[in-house]
Amino acid sequence: MIKICTGIGQPLSGKLLIYNALTNGQITLSVSQIPENKKVQNLDATNFVCNSPSNGLEVSIEEFLQDEDYWKEKIIDLRSKGEFHQFNRGGRNLPLQKLAIQFKELEKGREILLVCQSGQRSQKAMEFLMDNGYKNVKHLKGGLQGLEDN
Repeated sequence: MIKICTGIGQPLSGKLLIYNALTNGQITLSVSQIPENKKVQNLDATNFVCNSPSNGLEVSIEEFLQDEDYWKEKIIDLRSKGEFHQFNRGGRNLPLQKLAIQFKELEKGREILLVCQSGQRSQKAMEFLMDNGYKNVKHLKGGLQGLEDN
């Protein structure tokens, strides 16, 4: 894409460039074209979704602040112990690295609110728990960084 936009060099249409940073070498492989792929005329932003839809699985910062006492007892904080002690809103500290080992300690029927700094770890942990049979799991959208000012 950069070559096309800048007009420098030739595009690698039908080729795959493999670069080895350890040896500073490269290999170019030829690949056959798939005729069906030629039907794509343009790519617009609606074809790409960076974040999955919430489907009611996210708690916004506003929702959390409106009923903070309710959520405090449901919090599982996925940040490191250091992050947790520096700033937290209560709940249990269970670092993400330990979740895969200790998740069975969590009650499956209990409502759980997963939190982390930015919301990325909590979203991944939510998907992990749901894949392991936990149904009543939500995560704090945007993470605790949005709460630090409140």
